[in-house]
Amino acid sequence: MGTGSKLKQLKEKYFSLQDGSVKQFQEMKTLWGIKNFIDLNTFSDPLNGYLIDDSCVFGAEVFVVEKTFKGDHLSLMKNYDTLYHTWKIEKFSTLLEEYYESESFGFYKWNVGLYPNGYGAGKGNSISLILGQSIHKPSKKICYNIMALEKLKNPKHGFLVDDTLIIEAEVKLVGFVTKWST
Repeated sequence: MGTGSKLKQLKEKYFSLQDGSVKQFQEMKTLWGIKNFIDLNTFSDPLNGYLIDDSCVFGAEVFVVEKTFKGDHLSLMKNYDTLYHTWKIEKFSTLLEEYYESESFGFYKWNVGLYPNGYGAGKGNSISLILGQSIHKPSKKICYNIMALEKLKNPKHGFLVDDTLIIEAEVKLVGFVTKWST
């Protein structure tokens, strides 16, 4: 929505408010408005000329832009599914590669990704994990440094037993994304 205006009927001047943002009308969002356009006292005061004989004139300037837009739409489900996956990694201390990935699980082919010696800021001092779909060496933006390697490897904490690490993932599917374009 562009500029919203209210005609001051007595003075023939406009009170204008520009919010500076672009609003997109679509199936999921068919209405737009401004919560606090003008306070009620200012609007109701006859000396301001906004309300005359119980009538007011409003205007809105709308620009239509022809543009192809592609995006995602999230639909929430009433009943959601919970998936559980256990990934057992034996001989953890012998892992030499920078990155490992679990087998896929669930209908949407989820994976757990593991950087056994950390990633990004955690490289060399943490274990880093990621959960995603077909992730194949993801960017550091979505990778989490889960635990300090010192703590993981300390036997008194019990995270590594017989040089085996067990990672359990729980995924709650509360909605699904559909691709769309206009």
